[in-house]
Amino acid sequence: MKTKGSFKIGVVMKLERISPHLGVRVTGIDLSQVTDADADELNSLVDKYLVVFFANQKLEPRDFLRFGEILGELE
Repeated sequence: MKTKGSFKIGVVMKLERISPHLGVRVTGIDLSQVTDADADELNSLVDKYLVVFFANQKLEPRDFLRFGEILGELE
């Protein structure tokens, strides 16, 4: 099952369910470009699908940290 969603930054992402119960594969988004304004939408994916795979990402260590901070407080 494939669906589409859009982020505030104007990116159209594609969602592909991994199984009927949990998991989604997300394509069409560059995680190095998401902003704090996208946090609610990203967190809603986690809430809905429990496991989220972001395909085809090339992130530097600083990008991983920034993305983690967008999702929530890092320890």
